[in-house]
Amino acid sequence: MESYERGSIPTRTSDYRSILALHKLTDQFTFGSVNIHPLRFKKWLRRLQNDGYQFCTLSEQLHSKDVNHKNIAFVYDDGYAHLARTLPSLMSEFDFSPAIALPTFFIDSFNKWDYSSLFRQERHLSKSEIVQLSEAGVEFISHGHSHVALTRCSERKLIAELIRSKEILEDIIGKPVTTVSYPFGMCNKRVIDKALAVGYTHGLTMQHPMSTDSSMQIGRYGIHCFDSYHSLISYLERTDGYTFYRTVSRLTSFLSRGNNLLQRIRGEDTGLN
Repeated sequence: MESYERGSIPTRTSDYRSILALHKLTDQFTFGSVNIHPLRFKKWLRRLQNDGYQFCTLSEQLHSKDVNHKNIAFVYDDGYAHLARTLPSLMSEFDFSPAIALPTFFIDSFNKWDYSSLFRQERHLSKSEIVQLSEAGVEFISHGHSHVALTRCSERKLIAELIRSKEILEDIIGKPVTTVSYPFGMCNKRVIDKALAVGYTHGLTMQHPMSTDSSMQIGRYGIHCFDSYHSLISYLERTDGYTFYRTVSRLTSFLSRGNNLLQRIRGEDTGLN
């Protein structure tokens, strides 16, 4: 079994895979730091192509033996319903096929797990929208069943979170689901061992990519509303400002774990406790 240890920042840009972790893509007002306006994202896609980057699917990125940071995969965590409206036109124009990580308990329901829902609730994708996007080329991966930190689950709940989300998605799209995006990017050896045991082959975190990433601890660049094209390129190329941008990104991802406290306060029952 592969090591679970992470290494230092690689010095050669060819040492890691470029995967962007996004969340919201809407022209509507949202609370929090994870929305990128579709027009802004469109400009980024065009500039990335003009600057020599190529877009690939998540599966291509995970299974390719040719590690090249110029190949970029996109993953939208949480699976908000507005993606069914905003993604298709961008996919068609720029010939890219993102992946969506979806917490299956909230299919066609609202984001009660997220503290932004205290101000405004947002709906997650419905089954019909999932099928529509899957047929258009979107890859669906697990994000757990109820978007809880898997590291804090009992053995029984951990296994149920991993299996239930996998089975539900496979039943909807009719395709194998072998990748999990750990909620809040949180995993440990126990979580990884259980994920492997129930049939996952890859796991995505919210750490930045490393040359020493293992198949079950694959880093991604978390993209937020305060990011610019400059910071995006700094992530991809490890150029000036990378350490600063990386620190801000990691702090923002860490603060998102406050949702765990909200879940405990609310005592949400997903039927898997």
